[in-house]
Amino acid sequence: MKQNQLFLRYHALWPFLGVLLLGVYFLSFPKGEVVLIFNKMHSPVWNIVFTKLSSIGNALSVFFFLALVLWRYQLKYLYFFVLAFALESLVIIVAKNVFFSYMPRPYLLFESQGILDQIDFVEGVKINKRRSFPSGHTAYAFCMASFFALKLNKISASVAIAIFAAFVGMSRMYLVQHFFVDVFTGAIVGIVTTAIAYYLVFNTEKKWYSRRIFSVKNKKN
Repeated sequence: MKQNQLFLRYHALWPFLGVLLLGVYFLSFPKGEVVLIFNKMHSPVWNIVFTKLSSIGNALSVFFFLALVLWRYQLKYLYFFVLAFALESLVIIVAKNVFFSYMPRPYLLFESQGILDQIDFVEGVKINKRRSFPSGHTAYAFCMASFFALKLNKISASVAIAIFAAFVGMSRMYLVQHFFVDVFTGAIVGIVTTAIAYYLVFNTEKKWYSRRIFSVKNKKN
């Protein structure tokens, strides 16, 4: 019964699967084509929006989310949060630095195609040239998004959170940092590692799970 309830709670991730299914279509595009499409959308407003969105995908923001979990939730969710982040980080670090460290980023592709002068880069954004696959920012964004979707366990919230995470992924292409396949794979890594962490934590019982670091009025979380 417990495992059935655990499985049913995964319905909070359905909107994330919807995002991935929509993304499958773009995998058929030639490499770099989606980045060029986003590049044509450049405007002063979008430059600011996507730069800010991309900064949210920086792993340093984990300290903000960690503080929120410490203050608001039981130790069970702290364990879930830390495990999900650790698994996601491990996969990304190994993939980018061991297996795919040679993978070029859009800058090098466009340079080899002789169209670099046609690319509109956002001022102040450092352009990376290697370790393109997969997108660490996107993986982190979807890891955090999946965590809160599973915690809130509401489809409406999951839809909004999944869309927000998708925009973080789009920001990486808008800023000419990643190809679509990098972003798509990063999203999968973030979702899957969080789902695994969720199963490992909620399929077990520990005496300290219900404890808190800080006491709050609402005792249901």
